[in-house]
Amino acid sequence: MATLEVEIQAALIAVSGMAAIIGTPPIDRIWSVQASQNVTYPCIVITVISERDEGRAMGVDGGNYSSRLQVDIYAKTFAKSDGAIPVRDLVRTGLKRLRIGAIKDSLEENGGLRSFVTDPDLCRITVEYTIWHS
Repeated sequence: MATLEVEIQAALIAVSGMAAIIGTPPIDRIWSVQASQNVTYPCIVITVISERDEGRAMGVDGGNYSSRLQVDIYAKTFAKSDGAIPVRDLVRTGLKRLRIGAIKDSLEENGGLRSFVTDPDLCRITVEYTIWHS
């Protein structure tokens, strides 16, 4: 994982209650871009959709970035204690107070779509964020 994903992963692991839902060590269920084929659910997939150098866009030296981030939560159910909705809520908690390393702020862009997946026994929620970092 790139640095941004590693810092986000660390923030999510630190959320109280996350390990109880996604297991210990939770790092086995937080993936970048694509989950393993043999993943245990629930799991989280983090994808950086785009990254923009804000300073360079304004004609000054770079170093401050905004990144669009997609977080997909996969689970066997939506509402049970180990379902996609409780995991989404923990992700929201972790990213709302995300102020670690180079990350300065985050904003939830999309409240969490329940998405169609090809596996009828699998639930998915997608949440998009903008992250400001250096």
